[in-house]
Amino acid sequence: LGKTIEAGLVMRELKLRGLVRRTLVVAPKGLATQWIAEMQTHFNEQFQLVLGEDITTLQRMASGAEKKGSAWSLFDQVIVSLDSVKPVEKRRGWTKERIAAYNRNRFEELVTAGWDLVVVDEAHRLGGSTDQVARYKLGKGLAEAAPYVLLLSATPHQGKTDAFHRLMNLLDEEAFPDMDSVSCERVAPYVIRTEKRRAIDAEGKPLFKPRRTQMIPVAWENRHHLQQVLYEDVTEYVREGYNQALREKKRHIGFLMILLQRLVVSSTRAIRTTLERRLSVLRGGEAQAGMRLAEVENGPEKAEDYDELYDMDGQELLDELLKSQISALQSEMTRVET
Repeated sequence: LGKTIEAGLVMRELKLRGLVRRTLVVAPKGLATQWIAEMQTHFNEQFQLVLGEDITTLQRMASGAEKKGSAWSLFDQVIVSLDSVKPVEKRRGWTKERIAAYNRNRFEELVTAGWDLVVVDEAHRLGGSTDQVARYKLGKGLAEAAPYVLLLSATPHQGKTDAFHRLMNLLDEEAFPDMDSVSCERVAPYVIRTEKRRAIDAEGKPLFKPRRTQMIPVAWENRHHLQQVLYEDVTEYVREGYNQALREKKRHIGFLMILLQRLVVSSTRAIRTTLERRLSVLRGGEAQAGMRLAEVENGPEKAEDYDELYDMDGQELLDELLKSQISALQSEMTRVET
C-alpha cells in the first residue's frame, strides 16, 4: 500500500476508537491536492486544503467569530503545505514585528491548535542540515502538537546519520538522545515498512513480478547524424554549465541544467525552443539572480530550499533555469547560437 493509504488506515482506526477527531496533514505543496483526493476517494474523509495565501483571510474570519480565534480552529481536518507554515527568522525588508506576527499566525497557533493526529508526508525533509533550520523547528513543534504523530517517507535515511537521528528524535527524545543511540534494533519498533518484494494480495500472491534488468546497446545510424551532433553539443553544454554551477556552489542550478539533457532526448523542437529562450535572456542582459533560492543561497536554509525544486512541475523548473545566472561562460552565447 502507498504511504497515503496506510496513513488513512491508521487515521480511520484511531477515529473508530474515539481517539482522534482533529487531524492535521503537512505535505509538500505538490502533493497537497493528491492528499485531498486520496482521503475523499478511499476513505470518504473531507479535508480542508489551506494554502499559504489563505491563512491571513482565515485568521480574519476566525477573529470575527471569536475574539481570540485561530485560523486553525475553523476546521477539524486540515491539509497544509510544509513550507507555508515553517517559522522564519528573517526575511528581506521585514521588521521584527512583522516576522513575529507571521510566525504567530502560521506556526505558533498551528502547533497549539489542539490536534489529535499529525501526519507529515515526505518527513525526511524535517531532518534539516542542523537543528536550527526552519523545517526541523517545524518538526519539533509538530511532534509536540498531538498525542499521535505519523512521519511518512520512502527514504527516511538518506545517508546522513545526523539528519536521521534528528528525525527519530522527533518521535522519541528519550529513546534517541544522541547519534550513538541510533541502531537497527532501537529504530525497528518505530518503523512500519512494507518491502515491495514482500507485498502480497488477499490470496497471498505476490503483487509484483520479479524485476529483470537487461542492457540493450543502441548505436547511432547514419540517418541520425544531425541528431547525434545535436545531442553531443547539448551534452557538452550541460556538462560545462553543471560543473560551473558546482564550482560556484550553486548546485540547484546544476540540478536544473540536467533538464536540458532530458529535453534533447525527448524532442528536437523542445530543446530548440528552450535554447532560443536562453539565448534571448543572454542577449538581453536579463540573466539576473532570478532563482528565488539566491537570496538564501549562503544561509542556513540552503539545503531545504533546494528540496523545494522537487515540488515544482517540469515547466516551472525550466522557467527557473532560464532565469538563473551563473558567472558567464565566455563561450556560452556562441555555443547556444550554434
